[in-house]
Amino acid sequence: MVKPSRKDWSLKLNDAPWAYRTAFKNPIRMSPYHFVYGKSCHLPVELEHKAYWAVSTCNKEMDEAGKERLFQLQEIEEIGRKAYDNSQMYKEKCKAIHDSGILRKSFKLCDKVLKFKAHFKFGDGKLKERWDRPYTITKVLDYRAFQLKDEKDGTTHLANGHLLKLFYGKPAQT
Repeated sequence: MVKPSRKDWSLKLNDAPWAYRTAFKNPIRMSPYHFVYGKSCHLPVELEHKAYWAVSTCNKEMDEAGKERLFQLQEIEEIGRKAYDNSQMYKEKCKAIHDSGILRKSFKLCDKVLKFKAHFKFGDGKLKERWDRPYTITKVLDYRAFQLKDEKDGTTHLANGHLLKLFYGKPAQT
C-alpha cells in the first residue's frame, strides 16, 4: 500500500489496526472482527450503498427487535465457543508437532551416563567435548531427576534427565 519509495508509511498507520482486525486468523478460523461482532466486516463503500437497506430494516417493532437482539447475542456466544474450540485444536496440533521432536530417554539404576556441560565458558572452542565424563546412576528421583555418582572421585551430583545420555564404551583419554 505504500509507494515504492516507502516514505509515506506513516500515513498508513491508522489503517494498520483495521487491516489486522479484518484479516482471517488461522488459530481461531475467523477474523477478530467476526469474533467480536458476529458478522463479517463491510468496507465503508459497501455501507454507503446499503444505507437505505439498513434504515428500512432497523424500523421494526420493539418486541421483534428484542428477540432479534437476543438471537444475535446467542449467535455471538456460539461464535466465541467455536473460536475457542478452533484455538484449542490449533494448540493441540502445535503441541503434537513439538512433542514429536522430543526424544524420550529412559535410564535405570547402575546405568552409565554422560552429563551435558551446561555451563558457558568463553574459553571453550567449538570442537571441544560438550559431554562430561561417565557417571553412574545411583538413585532415580521424581520428575525425571537422577542422582549421579562420579566414578573418579566418588562425589554425587543431581541432574535432570534431559541433560543425560547413555554412555557406551570406554572413556576418551584426556
